[in-house]
Amino acid sequence: MRKIRQMSAYTCSVTVVRDGKRAVVDSSDLVPGDIFELSGSQFKTVPCEALLLEGDCIVNESMLTGESVPESKLAITAVNSRVLQDINMSAHTFSSEVSRHMLFAGTHLVRVRGGRGTYCSSNSTSECAAGRGPATHATAMVLRTGFNTTKGMLVQSILFPKPTSFKFYRDAFRFIGVLALVALVGFVINTVNLHRLSVSASRIVQRAFDLITVAIPPALPACMSIGVAFAASRLGKKGIFTISPSRINVASKVAAVCFDKTGTLTEDGLDLLGICVLSKESEGELVELAPNVEDISEQSDHPLSVLHALATCHSLNLVDNLPVGDPLETKMLEFSKWTIDEDSDELEAASSNQKNAGVKPILVARPPSQMTLSSGDAITENVIGLP
Repeated sequence: MRKIRQMSAYTCSVTVVRDGKRAVVDSSDLVPGDIFELSGSQFKTVPCEALLLEGDCIVNESMLTGESVPESKLAITAVNSRVLQDINMSAHTFSSEVSRHMLFAGTHLVRVRGGRGTYCSSNSTSECAAGRGPATHATAMVLRTGFNTTKGMLVQSILFPKPTSFKFYRDAFRFIGVLALVALVGFVINTVNLHRLSVSASRIVQRAFDLITVAIPPALPACMSIGVAFAASRLGKKGIFTISPSRINVASKVAAVCFDKTGTLTEDGLDLLGICVLSKESEGELVELAPNVEDISEQSDHPLSVLHALATCHSLNLVDNLPVGDPLETKMLEFSKWTIDEDSDELEAASSNQKNAGVKPILVARPPSQMTLSSGDAITENVIGLP
């Protein structure tokens, strides 16, 4: 329990904006309604649950969801402010629409990119109100802290789990209760009869304890332990071993076991051997596997459409000029031999326009410098913008 508390306790220095002025406070002093800065901050772990007001972030939420694919977070704007009505502060978590703008406590910040400043110091309030502040600000507003966050509720459920009761143990105590009731009835009848026979009090007490011992055998717990040990030995003969014999009774009630993934059993990675396209001759049938992207033109009437699909039908993000996202989509992009980068002109235009605040940055898919299909068609200037 002590180690869990140490792991869950996290504090850091945070720059907050209060009364139009910036101040550095400890994250434990944050309260709902505080506005703090993300850009230029020293922390990489979000200390609270907050609503993103400016900029955009890429966050690793594997601590909460178990998914290793980073999530993109966009700032809340006047265009998408209707999602504020869906925020339920008493709920365990938020809806998917709200989560796109939420930073959850305990998640890891992979990348933070600022937008035009809005919450600035008093000497530049007019510029910030017009959305012409410094282009390096990413701010968020605190919504929940401590055990009220999703992480806090998770830690609370670990530290203070709900008591579990199993039918086997309930039936065992009921059985002992019935034996105790029988012993009590026998004790009363035996005491009355011995008193009529003028038996001494010490002798009556001795006979009462004998009756209780016969009704509730003291070897009952030992017999139950022997039964569990015998069950463990029978399971061992079938190649099933247990490190907690007391769980055998619980396991006997399990009807189905579900596994969500096999990454821990195989390997953490994905390989793309090739793609199959529709046949030119027969409609609706797939051709043989194409191990190289150059072989697509021999098997498809629209090789460029296939290339465009491989290079653009994804939701990848750029972090340090490397594509980050779903492993399958990453392998598709690598197979196409195309690259993606951010359009600096479009990004500057979007950041300078307040209406485009919170819009996902525009990515551009570019083909290799020299790429020729098997049919001889060269692809050199085909550039596609990704929304």
